[in-house]
Amino acid sequence: NTRKYKKLLERESEKREVQEGLIKAVDIIDLILEVLRGSKNVKNVRDCLMFGKTDEIRFKTEKAKEQAAFLHFTERQTDAILDMKLQKLIGLEILALQKEHRETLEKIRKYRRLLSDEDEMKAAIRSELEEIRDAYALPRRTLLSDAEEAVFEEAPEVVLPLAVSLNRFGYVKSYDMGIYEKNKEAIQEESQTLLFTMSDARLFLFTDGGQMHLLKMKDVPMGKPKDKGVPLDNISNYRSSEERILLLSDFSSLSGKVLLFVTANGMIKRVNASEFDTIKKTTASTKLVPGDALVYVGAFSQPDTVLVSSGKAVLRFPTDQIPLLKKGSVGVRGMKLASDDRIETVYGLDPNVKSFVKIGSKKVNLTELKRKRRDGRPDTL
Repeated sequence: NTRKYKKLLERESEKREVQEGLIKAVDIIDLILEVLRGSKNVKNVRDCLMFGKTDEIRFKTEKAKEQAAFLHFTERQTDAILDMKLQKLIGLEILALQKEHRETLEKIRKYRRLLSDEDEMKAAIRSELEEIRDAYALPRRTLLSDAEEAVFEEAPEVVLPLAVSLNRFGYVKSYDMGIYEKNKEAIQEESQTLLFTMSDARLFLFTDGGQMHLLKMKDVPMGKPKDKGVPLDNISNYRSSEERILLLSDFSSLSGKVLLFVTANGMIKRVNASEFDTIKKTTASTKLVPGDALVYVGAFSQPDTVLVSSGKAVLRFPTDQIPLLKKGSVGVRGMKLASDDRIETVYGLDPNVKSFVKIGSKKVNLTELKRKRRDGRPDTL
């Protein structure tokens, strides 16, 4: 109700301004008529009434010109004077105008009192509600009896397994599993990311800017292989022009797992996935210092971690040396980097399984790398 009375106060204040201008104009009506007669156009009249400009107006006497120079009506008052009908000069009309002005002043005092006193405002609201009740209250038209309670149960929502496809242009759509099985090869070929979930699931998008965006499956349109889908930007807070997706997953796939976070500046940490169980559309997934960005986010359970920089520096160390921290922390340093170097790739490694990767132009067997400590001196390839 505060907004209502502020609006009423504003309306009455404008009304008071006009009334005071008209009352003043009636008192000096002879001077105003002389201004009107001696002006060539409406602009001359407005300039005289608002700013006391008399150069372009012919006055009968010098005294009238001097008096006109002191006129200072507001724009709203000037408009009202120019629109004023001659019948307003009748004695009874003047008395009615003065009475209306007194009522306006009383309303202004009332509204200001209500806006400045909470108890007064509550009393006014109570009075208005009682008036509405008295005006519109009707006797009950239905009969209450001791009949048994009627219970209506809605049919539960059917939850279906779906395949979710995200292509390289950022368009997303879902498929009924029957359609997916019939068009598996075509769907896999066009998908940059493909995951399987349920129709009531929540999808989480982790980006290089340190944000996690929530996407509800009910907002993802179901389609056919030839359908285009919709841009992720249109159904979530994700902005493809400003950030890049590092991980797209539903929460059930992350439940009970630990996520590894690695930044370009070499900061590293592990976070329980349960910390991201939220219904917020966007939340910070980690804390980044200015100039840093995430390069890897993922569920990580391998015994060893391998960090590779753009300068071909490589460090292998036990994953259990990475501390388990809160999502709001920066993390710890994973590898010493030169001032112009940045982390580029992250690998998980099982020491008992040979793992070959291409780093630059070299094919490297990660299991042959020397196992060091986190934040140790890296090898250079």
